[in-house]
Amino acid sequence: MNIGGLTRQQLIALRFINGYISLSGYSPSYGEIAKALNIRSKSGVHRVIHGLSERGLITIKPGHSRSIRLTTIQCPHCGHSINL
Repeated sequence: MNIGGLTRQQLIALRFINGYISLSGYSPSYGEIAKALNIRSKSGVHRVIHGLSERGLITIKPGHSRSIRLTTIQCPHCGHSINL
């Protein structure tokens, strides 16, 4: 799992998802992510989310709404969890 090499939009999305889940207890919809990141289309959000999933930072349950889950991010040097 590598947090380095993220695009600016991916990092903003990851932080938004983390904050949203912390406040509400469930993940944001693609529409809510699009609005927060000022992305015009849900396909743009899909690209960002897919990139985070490929890096192992989140998991998604295909076909289910609000199914984004954060994975534990650990420092590659010391093994401690990293807060976003």
